[in-house]
Amino acid sequence: MSLLIPDSGLLFWMVLAFGIVLVILWKFGWPAITGMINERNEYINQSVKTAQEINERMAAWEIESKRLLSEAQNKQLEIIQESEKIKQSIINEAKEKAQLEAEKILADAKNTIAKEKEEAMKDIKKQVSILSVDIAEKILRKELETTAERKELMNKLLDEVTL
Repeated sequence: MSLLIPDSGLLFWMVLAFGIVLVILWKFGWPAITGMINERNEYINQSVKTAQEINERMAAWEIESKRLLSEAQNKQLEIIQESEKIKQSIINEAKEKAQLEAEKILADAKNTIAKEKEEAMKDIKKQVSILSVDIAEKILRKELETTAERKELMNKLLDEVTL
C-alpha cells in the first residue's frame, strides 16, 4: 500500500462515513443553519426597513422644524416691525403733543405780554397825563389867574392826552 493511494476498503469506509455525515448534516444541520441565516437575514432586512423609516421620519421632522423655525423668524420679524411702527407712532404723537403744548405756552406768553404791555401803556399814559397836568398846573398857575381859563386849558389838554 502506498501513502498516496488509499486501499479500497479504506476508501469504502471513508465514503460511507462521509455519506452518513452528509445525510445527518443534510437532515439536521443544513436546515438549522439556513433557518438561522434566513432569520438573521430577515432581522437585518427589518432593521434596514426600520432605519429607512426612521431616516424618513427624521427628514420629515427636519423639514418640519425648518418650516417652524422659518415661521418663528417671520413672526419675530413681524413683531419687530410692528413694535417699530408703534414706537414711531408714539414718538410722533409725543412730538405733536410737545409741539401743541409749546404753541399753547407761547400763545399764553404772548397774551400775557400783550396784556402786561397794554396795562403798562395805560399806566404810562395815566402817569404822563398826571405829570402833564401837574406841570401844566404849575406853569398855568403863574400864567392863568382865573379859574375859567384854567378849566378851559385843562379840558383841552385832557382831550389831547386821551387821543
